[in-house]
Amino acid sequence: MTLIRKNPFDLHMLTENRQELYGVATLWIIVFHSYLCEVYFPTIVGKLITYGNMGCEIFLFLSGICLYFSYHKDERLLPFMERRLIRLYVPIALICTWYWLYQLVQSGLSLGSLKTLAANYLTLSLWLTGDQQIWFVSLLMLVYFLYPYIYHVLFDGKHTGLSTVLLLALTVVLTLLLKYTNAKYFDTVAVAVTRLPVFLIGCYFGRKVYKGDPCPRWLIPVCAVVFCGVIAVLNRDVLHSICRRYFYLFGGIALTFVLAWFFHAVHWKPIHAVFRFLGNMSLELYLLNIILIRLYRLTPLYHPDTPSAIGYILLLVVNIALAYIAYLLGKRITPPIQKWILGSSK
Repeated sequence: MTLIRKNPFDLHMLTENRQELYGVATLWIIVFHSYLCEVYFPTIVGKLITYGNMGCEIFLFLSGICLYFSYHKDERLLPFMERRLIRLYVPIALICTWYWLYQLVQSGLSLGSLKTLAANYLTLSLWLTGDQQIWFVSLLMLVYFLYPYIYHVLFDGKHTGLSTVLLLALTVVLTLLLKYTNAKYFDTVAVAVTRLPVFLIGCYFGRKVYKGDPCPRWLIPVCAVVFCGVIAVLNRDVLHSICRRYFYLFGGIALTFVLAWFFHAVHWKPIHAVFRFLGNMSLELYLLNIILIRLYRLTPLYHPDTPSAIGYILLLVVNIALAYIAYLLGKRITPPIQKWILGSSK
């Protein structure tokens, strides 16, 4: 990733420490999935964990930014999509295959179960069957296919800001139309479609980060205040349904800037190493966490009324260990796959 350095305190901080940011978001989401917060952390810490799904906003905001670097470097559609698909499908093949086959056996071999398996591998399960197991991957696949068109809409003309606003407005209008014309289907896919705006805002920032636009000093304290305000409003439970989901956008983006500044300012190597370690295998951690949570709830250790801290700590350890193994395996098999597939595209 090529950076054009203009200012020691500029928007490059969003990408220079992106793996650390991915690491924070991943850990936040995993702890959120444990549902331990209200039992063991009845304080502000617990409240922050409660909103761990906001980590998805961090991922999508950064994804919109980072895709600019990839597509701007090579605007050929096929190689761009091949790189994205390889990044998604290698972890899916390594991590999800055995679990999906287990589900297939459990449900019995039938045409319906085979269709479900096919929908999973095509990452269409959210859109076709309503299964939210890998909803985030389903959303990533959608935005990857959309990004080249988004790129040209935003950056081929002179009015990037106006184009972004119009695209955001169109996205919100279409989402509202879905909500009020097919409420049942909307409830199924809302977890994904309501997060499209944060991705589009990330797309808008892509060129600014690439060019190294300066980051005003007042931005970080303002973002800190915005994040605290978002948590305070969410905690009052005055927003519901689609309004609440859209409100996460402000907290996610604000926290991304605050965390980026933190990692930019703090040079303590251990903290960078820990979160970079988690960030490098964020997709593997996410996929395994979803599966392990489901399996854990089938064991005697799981008690929905009294969550076991020990059980979830063990689950976290196993999650990280298996994700690291999958990450290492992925690093070994990805280069030959890229050489074979991308080489044939030249």
